[in-house]
Amino acid sequence: NNQLGSTRTTIYSDNLAYQLGKFILPYLENKECNEFTPTDFWQNSYCTLWQPVLISPMFRCMTYLSGGKHFPHYDAAYIYPEDNNIRTLKSFVLYLTTCESSGATRFIRDGQEDIPIRLRNHNDWDREPTEDEIIGKELPKAGDLILFDHRICHDVQEYSENGSRIIVRGDIVYQGAS
Repeated sequence: NNQLGSTRTTIYSDNLAYQLGKFILPYLENKECNEFTPTDFWQNSYCTLWQPVLISPMFRCMTYLSGGKHFPHYDAAYIYPEDNNIRTLKSFVLYLTTCESSGATRFIRDGQEDIPIRLRNHNDWDREPTEDEIIGKELPKAGDLILFDHRICHDVQEYSENGSRIIVRGDIVYQGAS
């Protein structure tokens, strides 16, 4: 397991998805995809233009205690079984607590930038990144939200403060344009 010192639960809420969608969706644009776009747009689909349509009602709530961390990993698309041109392509993290010096969400250079996305290794890492692999980080601030493509490698820096690091993780649903 690459997630240590944390607990997680999954909730389903159409109302939360609708409320978040009112704030998030107006800022999103259509997504043009190609072989280097860090999403799973290519699985069982021929669309290269995707339109954001809603926030998925499936959310993951995670609490990290001191010592908690999550090794580098990639998120994956959920492809709706009734229509493979409807799927999640982006992840978001909504911070419910503020962390002063640890517990950052970090974005990781995985060394696969020159490989088409469908040919990359998207397995979770079993180690922490080295400093030169970290290309950016965001310390949690209650109320902030970060948004990124599913297949961008990221982790959670070890949380070392008192209290808890609490987040809600969700997905943006896109529909392929014909």
